[in-house]
Amino acid sequence: MKYSILILEDNMEKVNLIKDVVECTTYQIEWASDIEEMKKSLRVKQYDVILIDMYLPVDSNGFPDKEGGLNAIQYIRRTKELIFRPKNIIIMSEHVDEDNMFKALQDRGYGYPIISFSWSDDSWKDKLTNQIEVSIAMAGSKADVFIAVAVDVELESVWKTNEWNSFVLPGDDAVYYSLVVENKDKYPVSIVLCKANRMGPVGCTNMVAKAIRRFSPSFVIMVGIAAGKKGSTNTCDIVVAEKAGDYSYGKISEKNKEIIFESRAETIEIDKYVRRVFDIYRTTDKDKVYEYIRDETKKSTTKVLTGYDYSILEKLDLFNIIVGKVVSGPCVVTSDIFVDKYIKRTYNDYKALDMETYSLYYAAKNAETDSPIKFVSIKAISDMGDTDKDDLYQQLCVLESFNLAMYFIINDMEIT
Repeated sequence: MKYSILILEDNMEKVNLIKDVVECTTYQIEWASDIEEMKKSLRVKQYDVILIDMYLPVDSNGFPDKEGGLNAIQYIRRTKELIFRPKNIIIMSEHVDEDNMFKALQDRGYGYPIISFSWSDDSWKDKLTNQIEVSIAMAGSKADVFIAVAVDVELESVWKTNEWNSFVLPGDDAVYYSLVVENKDKYPVSIVLCKANRMGPVGCTNMVAKAIRRFSPSFVIMVGIAAGKKGSTNTCDIVVAEKAGDYSYGKISEKNKEIIFESRAETIEIDKYVRRVFDIYRTTDKDKVYEYIRDETKKSTTKVLTGYDYSILEKLDLFNIIVGKVVSGPCVVTSDIFVDKYIKRTYNDYKALDMETYSLYYAAKNAETDSPIKFVSIKAISDMGDTDKDDLYQQLCVLESFNLAMYFIINDMEIT
C-alpha cells in the first residue's frame, strides 16, 4: 500500500529536495504550488499527509503571503465545501520559530507538528521522515497511556518538555501528541497527549471518551493545575486525587423566595494499587521521588518558563505530595464565600478544586472496554481559589505534576 503525500509549496527547488528526502516505494507524492491548486487536489482525493509551507500565494497570479499557510489550514478544517480532508497536517517552513508558531496555531485552535526547513542544516530531514511515519502510524493505533490536559498553559508546558509528535485523525477536531518512553524494565511505553476542546467537565468527558475508543489505553492520567484548600495545602504542593467528587451534583430548590442549592456527595475512587504506590511516594520513597521531580522540573524550566522570575523555583524545595480528595465543578472558583457555602458543607475534607477530575474519573470508570481502565489525576496547587488568584506559578506547577506522572509511568505503572 502506498501512502499519499501532498506538498503545498511554491518553491519548486524546495519541493524537489523534500521529494528526494521522503520519496520511496512507500509514498506517492504530489505537489500544489498555491492554495487554489490545493483545493482542486482535495476535491478529488484524500491524502494521508499534507505538508504546508507558511508563506503561500492564493493562486498562480499572487505573491506569497505570510498568512497563506494558516489560511490553508483554516480552509481544510472549516470549509463547508465538499473536500477530502487530509488525515494529517505537517507544517514545514523556512525561518519559522517553532515555539511562536505553536502559540499562533493554539490561538486559532490548531496544534500541528512544526518543522523548520533549512538549506544549510540537514537536521530537518530526519525530523520530517520521522514525523510522517508517526503521523501515519498513529491513526487507529493503541497507546499504553493517555494523558489529558484542560487548558493551553498545561498543553504548552507539557509539549515543550519532550520531542512530542503531533497528529490528527479523520473526523476528529482534536490534535493529539505522541511520545514513546522506556520504563525501568526497558519496555517501550507509548503515550498520547491531548487537550480538551473546552475547559470543564463536558469537554473533558468528551475528550476522554474519544481517546479510550480510539487508543484503548490501559491508563488515563490527568496532569495540570488546581486550586488548593487553605490550611491544608501550599502553593506548588502536588495533589493526587485518591477520590474525586462533584460539587455541582445535587438539587436546586426555592424557599421564602430564595434559591437553595443542596449539594450531594458522590465520589469515585482510584485503584487500590495506584493509591498504595502514591502513598509510598510521599513516605518510604519520598527522598528519591522528590529529587526526581525537582531535577526534571529544573531541567525543563529553560524550555518552558518564559518571562518568569526564576526565584519561584525555590518552591521546589518546599512542595509536598498529598494523596487526598479533589472536588470538581463547571466553574473556575475565586471566592472564599462560595467555597464555604457550597463546597465545604459537603466535601469539608477536600484538598483541591478543579473543573475536570471527576468527569475524567467518570468517563474512564464507565467506559465500555474489555478490561477496566485505571485512572488518576495529578495536579499541583497554583493558587487557593480566592480573590488573590493569579497565574504566577501555573507553568511550574504543570511541570511538577507532569514529572510525578512520568515517574509513575516509568517506574510503577502496570502495563496490560
